Amino acid sequence: EAQFGEFPWVVALLDAVNGRYAGVGVLIHPQVVMTGAHIAYKFQPGSLKIRAGEWDTQTNKERLPSQERIVQDMFIHPEFHSKSLRNDLALLLLKEPVDLADHINVICLPTQDEMFETSKDCVANGWGKDSFGQKGRYAVILKRVEVNMVQHDSCAAILKTTRLGYNFRLHDSFLCAGGEEGKDTCQIRCMDRDEIWYKCRK
Repeated sequence: EAQFGEFPWVVALLDAVNGRYAGVGVLIHPQVVMTGAHIAYKFQPGSLKIRAGEWDTQTNKERLPSQERIVQDMFIHPEFHSKSLRNDLALLLLKEPVDLADHINVICLPTQDEMFETSKDCVANGWGKDSFGQKGRYAVILKRVEVNMVQHDSCAAILKTTRLGYNFRLHDSFLCAGGEEGKDTCQIRCMDRDEIWYKCRK
């Protein structure tokens, strides 16, 4: 489990109608959230909201209050492919900015030429399911999992040995991480040598 406020840029994405958990995103600006297009494309602006400062989804009695904002507009990568998840990136513009606080803040974005392909200090967060399929249960407390980045060529070679098959081609828009059984994620952040966290996207 993550500690309260340990990852202040992580936000929960919720269905604005029924409050159901939809996924995770990160604040890159007080009024902009970055997330996967595979989450955002299922919603219309106004039907999705974010909750910043969330930690325990079953209580509102945390040390510091969370903040909810409605998503006003969405920008899905124009080359996103929902079947292969190629270019799986979306930006969510909030109707109002969040108020930054000790437990709510933005994450840094790397420069265009900064590479994290061999980084060791990477972590992923979320309230995702503990197993695949219908039997999986969503986490109550924000989770953290440490993962190592895997070089693109090595990752592609490994994936060809799976059920994906020899003809599988890993698109250049993907970053690979993990490789340890039981550890899985789609939102990665890595720390640089100055101990600053960055959101990793290719």
